[in-house]
This record gives sequence, C-alpha cells and structure tokens, in this order.
Amino acid sequence: MAIRTKFEITVQLSEDAQEGKELGNASPWRGTSDLQDNGGTFLQRVAAGATDVLVDLNGLSNGTLLAIKSNQEISIKKNSTGGEAWTVKPLGTGALNGVFVITTTGVTSLYVTNAGITNADVTFIFAGAA
Repeated sequence: MAIRTKFEITVQLSEDAQEGKELGNASPWRGTSDLQDNGGTFLQRVAAGATDVLVDLNGLSNGTLLAIKSNQEISIKKNSTGGEAWTVKPLGTGALNGVFVITTTGVTSLYVTNAGITNADVTFIFAGAA
C-alpha cells in the first residue's frame, strides 16, 4: 500500500531581532511523493545520558524521508552505532527545538544519543520501503 508523503520547509534570515535587513528568504521548499509504502510519526523520550538507543523504524528496509524534532541536543547515527554522528540542537530563545530533515536512501536503522542531563522529547517522522 502506498502512502502519500508531503513536506514544506520555509527558512528566513534577518539582520537582527527587529527583522531589519533581509539576509535570505527562499520560497517554501515543497515535496509530494506517493512512492513510499510505509512510514509513521511518533514521540520518543530519550533518557538523559542514554547512548545509541535504537529507534524502531516500523520495519523499513530503505528509509527515504526522515524528519526529527528534539527539545534537547541529541546526536543521531544511521545504519550502525559506528556511523557518523549528526547533531540536532535547538538554536535557543525563540527556537527551542532542534530540527533535522533529510531526503535520502538507504536508512535501515537509526540510533540516538542524549549526552545531556535532561531527558529529550524527540519526534520522529519517517517514510520509505518496507
């Protein structure tokens, strides 16, 4: 069964907090695809100090869309605990969640580390082939 995947990303940059001079304002990046056959969205609490926690990707054999939102700094690795770690980190006041979005191929597993002293509430959205 195919699922529909849709996304829209808008990023704007201004010179200062008063949004004086525009430094960048791209049209929204949008995408729609009916090529994925499985996916899901869920919230997972990752305990403070946890290392390489395996995330259940609901049996995906080839993840092609991955979006992550976290209220704490975390690192993620794809496909093995020895893989390259990507940091997802909130920017600070006004942007209290770190966000990571990628369209790719070949995500077979995902591991999360929370080296901080506060539990992380992490939302995962994923799609791909079962």
